[in-house]
Amino acid sequence: MNGTITSLLNAVVQKTGAQNRFTQTSANLAVNGFLFSAKFTVPASYTGKWDFLKEIYVNVTKRIGSGNGGAVALCSNVSLYDILSYSDYVAGVSMSSTTFTEGEEVRIAGYADIGYFSMTSRDALEVTVNVGSKTAFPNNDVTLEISAVFNQVMKTQYKCYQSAKATGADQPYKNVLSIYYIGAGLNADVVVNDEIGTKAVNINSAIDMSNAIGRFEFFTDFGEVYHDQFGLSQDCSMRVPNNNNPSVLIVTYSFYPEETVNSLTETIVQRNALIEKIKNNEPDKFQYLRAIGAINA
Repeated sequence: MNGTITSLLNAVVQKTGAQNRFTQTSANLAVNGFLFSAKFTVPASYTGKWDFLKEIYVNVTKRIGSGNGGAVALCSNVSLYDILSYSDYVAGVSMSSTTFTEGEEVRIAGYADIGYFSMTSRDALEVTVNVGSKTAFPNNDVTLEISAVFNQVMKTQYKCYQSAKATGADQPYKNVLSIYYIGAGLNADVVVNDEIGTKAVNINSAIDMSNAIGRFEFFTDFGEVYHDQFGLSQDCSMRVPNNNNPSVLIVTYSFYPEETVNSLTETIVQRNALIEKIKNNEPDKFQYLRAIGAINA
């Protein structure tokens, strides 16, 4: 993936340190997704692997400074373990090692697509990392980095992520695209009521299916239990058994039609200006692009 990668937050977590919250704000960015990474040097007798990622929660909010304002919760209390599991499912993760040998620096990185948005000088992107009890943390420092990735201009759209703990009762969510179960397998059903009807999915089968079709390299206790069949997003409620204290990742859309119209207009203007430049300066290239259908002019 080519493009621009901009660091949004770089933090060092110490198991014995008092600080457990890190915040940074950026502006004037174009963003297609977020890159998450963690690394540490393996201490003696360490057996926790990446379990400590379950104690790290990420919030990313775009604050809109124009029009009626507003805030888009792109990541809402998302477990870093959950989002890296999702990355592993859709495309894999980057890992320097799976052995966790004493003295070795290990690293993991994953990516989450959020669609596309661009920011003006009045907008702000706020990134906050909250660290929980640190009980599973290695004794050595853990370096966390979150970056914004930009690779192509599109219509503005916001794909958003949030983690939740299963309660065993109905839990409602708006504009849901998909729901994922993260935890040990269980011979029980997740029941989802969407705007079409009721769907029940066996957890063990969902994990097996996701592992069969996903691109996993490491996180395999992961199963898609709901997917909007139309790709439009639906309001729904989920009922997830909490026998194994699983986490649930919910992927949603967030709608801001005015921003989509404005960004589409901006994209058309920029594209037309580029086409006109090619036409005037590189007529052979212009003719080729038109011949293959890249330009309709």
